[in-house]
Amino acid sequence: MPKAKKAPARPARHPVSSLPPEVLEQAAQGWLQSHGIAATAPTEKRKEIAFSQLSESLDKVLQQLQAELNELRSRVARLESKKS
Repeated sequence: MPKAKKAPARPARHPVSSLPPEVLEQAAQGWLQSHGIAATAPTEKRKEIAFSQLSESLDKVLQQLQAELNELRSRVARLESKKS
């Protein structure tokens, strides 16, 4: 039985993060409109709500990281005291 041939490798595309936000926004709106979905620009109030939600989420993550760091510090201290 012959072996299956591998598909040729595709050339690397530019990562999305390298595109300007305006280009990404226009592409997203075009895609939505092509699928019959109304693309509305975010209002200042929606941006403010999203920003506050993001801020709250980041605060929670930072608190969790600080708690984990404190726990790790105490574990290291206990291990070092056992060595001595």
